Amino acid sequence: MKKVLIISFLLLFGGYGFGQTKLDGLIISGTINQTLDYSYLVEVTFLELKIGEVAGTTNYPSIPCVGIITFLRMEGDYYYFKESFEEEDVCVKNGTIVIHVLKGKQFSFDWYYSNKKPGSRGVLTKGKLK
Repeated sequence: MKKVLIISFLLLFGGYGFGQTKLDGLIISGTINQTLDYSYLVEVTFLELKIGEVAGTTNYPSIPCVGIITFLRMEGDYYYFKESFEEEDVCVKNGTIVIHVLKGKQFSFDWYYSNKKPGSRGVLTKGKLK
């Protein structure tokens, strides 16, 4: 009976670990490469991840662009997001971002055009741009 009460309490009140992902509340940043000779900075801020809802922002200060990301799905340690921008004349209108949680405080960042063609990639670290 005690076990049932404890589990019920945790489910009702969102005990530690329930409904959380490895990205919730994180900020990751670093350099991504679009081609062999073109790279730029990105900072990704994550809110609480819920499928189909706004999950945070992307900031590309050197372009400059700020995007909104929507959480699509999670497959193991891979997180899929749709990215959209209001500044369409400077930024690509829509894309998909795949974040893979690596060991330590590192995360791979892969960006794809809406036609699924790879656009840019890099390894980001936990923390804000410096």
